[in-house]
Amino acid sequence: MTSELIIQNLLSSVNRSLRPVFKHWLNAEDLERRSEEQTLLYLEKTEKASLRRQIIAGLKPESRALLKNILENPETPVGEIIAMTRAAGHNVTLASLGEIHYRGLAFFEDPNFWPSAKAEWSDANSEQILVFPPAMQNEVIIEPKVEFQCDIYAEKVKLFAGEEPSASILLTEFLDSVSRAEIKLTQHGKLSSRSRKVLSKIWESYGKSMCSPEDMIDFARDTGILRIDSTGTTIIERKFANFRKAPRTQQMKEFFNYSASMIEPPEEESIKAVFYVHKFALRMISTILSSTDKEDWLLVKPISEIVSENVREMFSVRKGVRSWFWSFSNAEFPPETIWKSLTKKLLGNWFAPAGVIEWGKNPRKAKCVRLTEMGRFWLRDEFAPAHKDADQQLVVQPDFTALLTHSGPWDTVAQLLGLFARRSGNDNASTFQFTQESISTAVQQGHKVSELLAGLDKHCSYPIPKNVRHSIKEWGSVSPNVTLYRDINLFSFDSEKERDAFIKLNSEKSKKLGKLHALLLIPEDDIFNIMTRIYAKPVDYTDVPIGSIEVKPDGRIVLHAPDDLRLIALRDAISEPIDSEKVENPRDVNFYLSALSMRNTNFPVNSYERLVNIPGRPISMNVRLNLLVGFGLLQETPGYEYAILSNFAFSKRNLIRKHFDWKRIILARIARDAFVLLPEFMDIAKEALKKTKIDGKVYSVIMEKLPLMNEIEIDNEDDD
Repeated sequence: MTSELIIQNLLSSVNRSLRPVFKHWLNAEDLERRSEEQTLLYLEKTEKASLRRQIIAGLKPESRALLKNILENPETPVGEIIAMTRAAGHNVTLASLGEIHYRGLAFFEDPNFWPSAKAEWSDANSEQILVFPPAMQNEVIIEPKVEFQCDIYAEKVKLFAGEEPSASILLTEFLDSVSRAEIKLTQHGKLSSRSRKVLSKIWESYGKSMCSPEDMIDFARDTGILRIDSTGTTIIERKFANFRKAPRTQQMKEFFNYSASMIEPPEEESIKAVFYVHKFALRMISTILSSTDKEDWLLVKPISEIVSENVREMFSVRKGVRSWFWSFSNAEFPPETIWKSLTKKLLGNWFAPAGVIEWGKNPRKAKCVRLTEMGRFWLRDEFAPAHKDADQQLVVQPDFTALLTHSGPWDTVAQLLGLFARRSGNDNASTFQFTQESISTAVQQGHKVSELLAGLDKHCSYPIPKNVRHSIKEWGSVSPNVTLYRDINLFSFDSEKERDAFIKLNSEKSKKLGKLHALLLIPEDDIFNIMTRIYAKPVDYTDVPIGSIEVKPDGRIVLHAPDDLRLIALRDAISEPIDSEKVENPRDVNFYLSALSMRNTNFPVNSYERLVNIPGRPISMNVRLNLLVGFGLLQETPGYEYAILSNFAFSKRNLIRKHFDWKRIILARIARDAFVLLPEFMDIAKEALKKTKIDGKVYSVIMEKLPLMNEIEIDNEDDD
């Protein structure tokens, strides 16, 4: 977010009259003041919510929609924001952006790109970031109603069956594979050979797919369904069970939203443009489809023409507010042939496999499309498709199998059974096999046996066999030797004597932990009375520790707040003690950074971020490289030689990314404004900085391995 100082410096450097801007915010008397005073008054006025709402209300609807996206995406280049708004059906042009400047709501950070009667719009404009007064971030703008209409309807269309949509089935199969612990990645983030075989077999069983197995894994990780530890093992998170219990239509909607936001073209189809071409086409097609009524068919051919026309219009230099528009444009955009090819591919390879459109042909054999129930649920929030079959039968047999007929893709009964059993067959007749492993695995992931039995009782054609009911309850019960305490509180004391006195007062509710700590095993609602009585000071362990953790150049770890359990936990996750048995006082034990400990860390990325962002002395470059390699976040190179790209504004990263393959060249992020790359790519990075005229630095470093960082070998592949 920009600061008032940035806005103040920007407005003071503008070589033109700002009176047209300030007149919307200041009265006649204030407009007679010196320009510096006017700027300060303007910033002060922007903090008044009523005045902000009044000025925003005066914008045209499309300009209001554009401003909404600018405020919600402060680090996104303006070209992409314009494309995003236009694709949603708003009639946005460059005149809309000029109006926002004219009203004093947002500005180009570089005055050379501002709209004016002699200004020229180019690709460089589209790559800029807009800045706005900080108070604008508090403004909530309601999305203006879209009045987008397209007249490309077809009549007398005959529905024809293409390939069955695969997205719903593949997502279910993928989640089942995760549940059975069949998915594993290498330490470099690639699928292991065994996992690749499992997923390839699933994907090959169905026709076209809107995504790859890797895309599905990215979705699961980014939405918090699962995480991957430093060894490549998939670990199921608490959200996994809730996601699987959600109606399948809701699962698909969440997946579609993610896929649409992350869609990227294949490398061979990469097109240089000032916005994400594939994303724009997908969003625009979605807007066109969602503008129709339930039974309307649309001709496919004109859809690409509408997409192409909107691209030309949104970056047109149509005149806007006087002296606040661009008179010329030299920006280049993909030709109409590209949009025609792209529309065809997206409809056939994304929308159809997703199951959100169905195909038809009119009497002239022209292809047509319309939204399915699932498509209308996704794009228009209409009723979700439901399974409707009065002839469905569910029979549970004494051999722990359940036979389900007429299930269909949206059947909640099949979805429930699939959480606890392995499925075979198809929607006409499916068999579910219950085993002790499948039941206990489901329970460990957060599902409840009571939900399964209630579902069976409700839908079974005959009573559940007693042996099946008894075994399912037994398999789903928690071991009596294991107790999970959900309400637990940790108290820390200055001395062991004080801790023991506390234990004595709460003997039935507390447990000793170490020498200076005690666990109080009571519900959290009852804890405050005890805290008040003993004057206990609460600590929020989600906050950053007050003390710091220092990693010495030789790998030794020093805690500057040795009693802070947050620091202790972080230290223990990345280090191991040396000669601890020879030391009488535990505080005198030396801990050193250890690859062995770091490989077993559950959250390597989070641990690294905490270490480099914790208050105190900055961690040296050599230690940072050791940390990244130790966590498995950075591959080792011959001679441990790396290159560092640094000293440029993080907001300029998008400009640099356009000049080389970021994903292939950048190995890891070592700091907010510093990235690690292979030495052979130094010249490419330097050339990118030169082309973009961005101040930056590229230099080579050789990592010196710390003593305990050579304990394990890192395998490149998990082969059978």
